[in-house]
Formats: sequence, C-alpha cells, structure tokens
Amino acid sequence: MDMENFKDLHQQNISYDDFTILCDFYSCVKKGGKYKKMIAFIYEKRKDSKCNIISNFADLIGETNFTEINNFKLYDKRPELIIIPERCKGKNRKINGIVRNLIFYEQPILYGGKFIKGVFNKDILDKTHTIYVN
Repeated sequence: MDMENFKDLHQQNISYDDFTILCDFYSCVKKGGKYKKMIAFIYEKRKDSKCNIISNFADLIGETNFTEINNFKLYDKRPELIIIPERCKGKNRKINGIVRNLIFYEQPILYGGKFIKGVFNKDILDKTHTIYVN
C-alpha cells in the first residue's frame, strides 16, 4: 500500500486538515525523523474497516519499522513508529510514563481507540493531535 491508496481508502472518514497532518507525520516517520506530538485516531463508530486505519498506516511504514508499545524495550534499536493499541485502555501509570518519555524524545507514536481522555493524562493529551474517524 502507498500513501495514495491509503488516502483513497480513508479520506471519507478523516477531515482534510487531519489528513494533511497525517501526511506530514507519515513523511516524518519515513525519513526516520522526530515528531513532537502523538497522533491519536479516535473511532466514533466501531463498525467496518475504519478500525483498520492503524494497521493500514503500519503497512505504509513497513512491518519491520514499527513496534507495539508493549513490545518496546529502551535498549532496542529505535523503531520508526510506536503503536499503542486500544487494549491499553484505562489510565495505566506505566504506559503514561513510557509515552511521556517517548514524546519528550519526539518519538513518532500512533494510538487508536474509542477513548482517549480516560487513557492518558492531561500532559500527554496536550501533546496529542486527535483525529476523529467517523
């Protein structure tokens, strides 16, 4: 999958401004760069392929270039992207601490789920760009 296919598949579910930010995030990740905010996909409805947006984005990056937060170790080589799946819901001190440090070091992070306010602390939410997927 390339960015054009991704756009065709998801542009009806994401606003133009959010898609522009997502394209900027994508180019940053592909260059192995840093990004100052976490990107969060919030699903307003749980049905159909909208929930595959994270896996589709991960396919763009390439499976060897990302890791899930639960598998991330500080001593590992820095991945291009860290993904936080929805199963990490509920304020979790460990996850919040890891995300806080990763944002400080401008590590590209992608979260996907139905909720965000009950998952992360306010300081993390202030450094998050939320994309509502309808």
